[in-house]
Amino acid sequence: MSLYSVLNSSIAGMAAQSNRIGTIADNISNSGTTGYKRVSTEFETIMGQGSTSAYSGGSVASKYRNSISEQGTLQATSNPTDLAVNGKGFFLVSRPGTSPLLTRAGAFQPTAEGFLENSAGYRLMGLDLSSGTDSLSAAGVQSMTPVQIDSQGLVASASTSGSLVANLPAQSAAISPAQLASTNSPNAAYTAKTSIVTYDNLGAKVPMDIYFSKSGSNSWDVAAYNAKDASAGGLPYSSGPIATASMTFDPGTGRPHSSGARSLILNVPNGASVGLDLGQMTQFESDYSVSSMVMDGHAPAAFDHVEITADGTLSSVFQDGTKLASFKIPLAGVTNPDGLRPVDGNAFEEATNSGAITLGDAGSGVFGKIIGSTLESSTVDLAGELTSMIQSQRSYTMNSKVFQAGSDMLEIISNLKV
Repeated sequence: MSLYSVLNSSIAGMAAQSNRIGTIADNISNSGTTGYKRVSTEFETIMGQGSTSAYSGGSVASKYRNSISEQGTLQATSNPTDLAVNGKGFFLVSRPGTSPLLTRAGAFQPTAEGFLENSAGYRLMGLDLSSGTDSLSAAGVQSMTPVQIDSQGLVASASTSGSLVANLPAQSAAISPAQLASTNSPNAAYTAKTSIVTYDNLGAKVPMDIYFSKSGSNSWDVAAYNAKDASAGGLPYSSGPIATASMTFDPGTGRPHSSGARSLILNVPNGASVGLDLGQMTQFESDYSVSSMVMDGHAPAAFDHVEITADGTLSSVFQDGTKLASFKIPLAGVTNPDGLRPVDGNAFEEATNSGAITLGDAGSGVFGKIIGSTLESSTVDLAGELTSMIQSQRSYTMNSKVFQAGSDMLEIISNLKV
């Protein structure tokens, strides 16, 4: 082995340890970075071409390796838009005018325009559910748009369905056909009455008066009126009934018989057709009583907060408790996550060794779950990094001493005289 090989080997050793110190410095500086994935340094030998009688010195080369697929510790926060992935997958993010990237840094905060943006300025991408589809696999990466929260508007919902559970008194006397409530005549009569509130398309309340008139043995006439059309005493109304039906009860069970109506269709003015379920009504020897009365729809309500479920559905929650799903947040994946190319902002882009980006629902297939009010910590182990730093420092020092020894020997040779 020549002395020049000694110098080359020691220089290569110092260069390799310099690279290792560089990755250690990056890891330590990013130990508090949300979603950061540590980088490690691997070494490989470079052999010299020697013979059995003379050793030919080689050297060493270093390569860095990204541990992008490593899971970090999950830490709870108080911010509902802080997101973490428990398992495989990445958030799809982008900056205005750039191609989508992948990240695990889920510290998202709403901007003034309502976009969810992390500390690196990347905006969270998702599927706008107003587009009419919720299939992430069918939509593709190019169909994703920046997730935007509308916290300034109101929301109202028209009634579409409801239910009424009440007991009709079996002992009541029958009312003549000419006097049934559905006739809306001045001398109309009824056995029982209740009112239920529906909502039109603008969220305005539209009360409905529901009349039950016993028309015969185990038979009942049902009529619904718009309460605003009522006279001072109720019947008659300025307009006819909105809906009518005939119910029949089984005398053996007191339950609705299949031969009669089991629902009532209420056509709400400036609203939708509401299906009022009457299938749980009873006819027992007891007074009229209402057990349950439910109607969907609601008046205009203001935005309150955002809720993100484990499958990535982002819903705006309003002050009356209404939830309106607006975006589906996908998880992105590649065949080899460790082959992704790191870019600024703790993000990654598709590379030759990573494979193509695919999208899927959180919690389905190979993808993990999205957890709100949670952040993924850096995967850096400070104790391990400090140990590696000491090892690299000592190795660098030893390589420098080898270089000095080789240099001293060369100096001796150069000073020899014949």
